[in-house]
Amino acid sequence: MEAIVLSRYDFREYDQIISLYTPDYGRKEVLAKGVKKIISKNSAYLEPFSFIDVEIIFGKELDYIGSVQSINYFKNIRQNLEKSICAGFILDVFNKLISAEEKDEQLFTLLKSFLSFLNSYTFVCHSEESKDLYSITDAFIAKLLYLLGFGEEEWQAIIAQDWGEIVNTNFKENMHHLIYQSLVVNTEINFRDWR
Repeated sequence: MEAIVLSRYDFREYDQIISLYTPDYGRKEVLAKGVKKIISKNSAYLEPFSFIDVEIIFGKELDYIGSVQSINYFKNIRQNLEKSICAGFILDVFNKLISAEEKDEQLFTLLKSFLSFLNSYTFVCHSEESKDLYSITDAFIAKLLYLLGFGEEEWQAIIAQDWGEIVNTNFKENMHHLIYQSLVVNTEINFRDWR
C-alpha cells in the first residue's frame, strides 16, 4: 500500500517504530525490525517524507513492515536545507494533529501534493526562497485546518488555489497571524511560529 513516512524513533537495539500516513489506514505506527543494522535494505526507504509502497503485516501486539519499495524519495527536498526544514516542520504538525488510524484520503492527497510540489519547485532566486516557503507553509496549515473542520471564511481563496498559485501570492502578515493563531487555539498545542 502507498504511504508517506512521517517520523521514526528507536525501539529496542536494532528496531524502530515508523509512523506512516496511508490512504487505507490513516496514521499508523509500525515496527521496522532490524532497520538499524548496517545490512538493512529498508532503512533508506523509511526516512521521513519518503513516499513508499509498503507491505504491513498485522501482528498480535504490533504491526510490522514486511517489505518496502520507494515511489518517490523527494531527493530535491533532501538536497536543500530550507526545503528539508519546511518539510520536517509540516510533518511534525501533521503527525501531532492526526489521530492514529484516522483515515482520510483528502489528507493523504494534501500531504502528497505538498511534498511533490516542494520537491519540484525551483526558486527564482535565493532571496525569494524564505518568502515562498512561508507562503506555502501558511497555505498548507490553512488547508489542513480546513480539512480538520477549523477553517475560516477568509481562507477560501487560499484553499481553492494550487501550490503554484500560492507561491505567487504574497500573504499579508495579518493572514499569517490568523492562520498561526487558529492552529494554536484550535489544537491547544503551542507550535512555534514558522516565520
